[in-house]
Amino acid sequence: MKSLTVTILTLILTGFTGVSQNNSLEKISLPEAITQYVNLHFPEQTIVETDREIEGFQRIYEIELNDGTEIDLTKNGKPLKIEAKNAIPLTVIPAAVLAYVNTNFSQNAIKEWEIKKKWQKIELTDNRELIFDLDGNFIRFD
Repeated sequence: MKSLTVTILTLILTGFTGVSQNNSLEKISLPEAITQYVNLHFPEQTIVETDREIEGFQRIYEIELNDGTEIDLTKNGKPLKIEAKNAIPLTVIPAAVLAYVNTNFSQNAIKEWEIKKKWQKIELTDNRELIFDLDGNFIRFD
C-alpha cells in the first residue's frame, strides 16, 4: 500500500512539473508579438534561453537574453516581469512610473519591473522596491 501511494504521488508531481517546457539549447517557436517586443526594446541583445509555463489559465513565455536579462511575457507580447543585472531599458517602464523615479530617485536606475492585476513593482539599483498602482501612482515602499 505504501509503495502504491508513493507511485501515485510521483505520478501526480511529475504531471505538475510537466507543464514547463524548457528549451535552453533549442529555441521554442515564439509568437511574433514576443519577438517584436524583444527586438524593439532590446535590439542589442539576443535570446539565449526560452521556457513556456502555464500559470493559472495563461501561457507565460520566459525569455533570457545574452546579457542576463530575464523577461516574462504573455503570448500577445505583454510583459509581466523584466529583470536585468543593471538597468532595464527606459522604453519598457510606464511613463508615470518613470517620471516618479526620475523626480525622486534620479541617482538610481530601474533593474526590475513587474506588473500584477492591481499593482506594479519596481526595484532600483540601490535595491529599494517601490509599489505603484496600475496608473503609475506611487503607493508605498515594499
